[in-house]
Amino acid sequence: MKEDPFKEFETVKSISLNTQEGSKNSIISLRLDPLFGKYSPHSASISEERAKRPENIKHVRKETKQEGCIFCEPKIYEVTPSPRIDHSREGMYTPKGKPILSVPNLYPFSPDHYVTVFADHKPDIIDLLKEDLVNYIETAFYFANKFRAEKAEGMWDFINWGASAGASQPHPHAQRGTLEKQLNSMITLEQVSLAKRAKDISKDPFEIYMSKVRESPYFIFENDFLFICAPFAPKFADQVDIISKKGFNTLLDTSWDYRRGLAESMIGVFHALGNKRGVDDFNLTLHQNFFEVKDFYRLHWHVYPRNKSNLGGMELNNSYVVGVFPQVTAKALREHFGVKGYD
Repeated sequence: MKEDPFKEFETVKSISLNTQEGSKNSIISLRLDPLFGKYSPHSASISEERAKRPENIKHVRKETKQEGCIFCEPKIYEVTPSPRIDHSREGMYTPKGKPILSVPNLYPFSPDHYVTVFADHKPDIIDLLKEDLVNYIETAFYFANKFRAEKAEGMWDFINWGASAGASQPHPHAQRGTLEKQLNSMITLEQVSLAKRAKDISKDPFEIYMSKVRESPYFIFENDFLFICAPFAPKFADQVDIISKKGFNTLLDTSWDYRRGLAESMIGVFHALGNKRGVDDFNLTLHQNFFEVKDFYRLHWHVYPRNKSNLGGMELNNSYVVGVFPQVTAKALREHFGVKGYD
């Protein structure tokens, strides 16, 4: 087993309890995100007692009917607002000959707010294809260009998959819109925190972080396009982080070949989480720099499983209670990717 290089960011508390069966001790691990160090914008609390509870890891297949789905033809043309954007072009995959469409959100919470239907009707995580992720990333790239041309400072982008993740429709779709620096978003908080961390160490915090993760039980997989790990201080049980291997600040800095490599490389994360960890509802959130800012904040994604958050996914002022140690998640996903030498 690889040693844990992040102990300096952990505080361990021992709690003594008197029960009818006698006294027992519980160990609580309080963790900061080592990428940001003492400036971490969130913390995690992991209880050994809770993490030892038996888990029922089983993939339950999801099926829904296409009939009546508002993101399937002909409904998508009947009930969604205009102007619609048809992304069917060179480099995009059109499932069963159907177009990849973005439409304005009927219930926006951003000045520019679009919904993109990037795949055909498939509510089950293990049915997600690499072509679907290519469509997702390429349409995100389209909107990054669109929003920058319209003088927006940045963009937010996420996938809601499943009812527990806030998805109102089982048909795969993404949402994206404009982001302003003045908003107190997690992306803004992370950038401020990382700038302070970079000043302290005078190096790229992402490079330092990844070098330590490689020699830790949190490492999962890497290639020329991405770096995959389970975070030391997760927000949710079985969280996985996907980091661009090259130091790109935004999707706008990438090439078509690189974006395709990212998409085709990250598909295994979703299949492994579904098959090996029983994850079926999740959020995929894109974090990137503001368009005109160039610093150490790197293009990356967070996969937040939601159907398992009843293990203790309670939020206390950016402090998250998690019921699974990230080493467990990493080990399961390493098996999927065929990575050896860590156990």
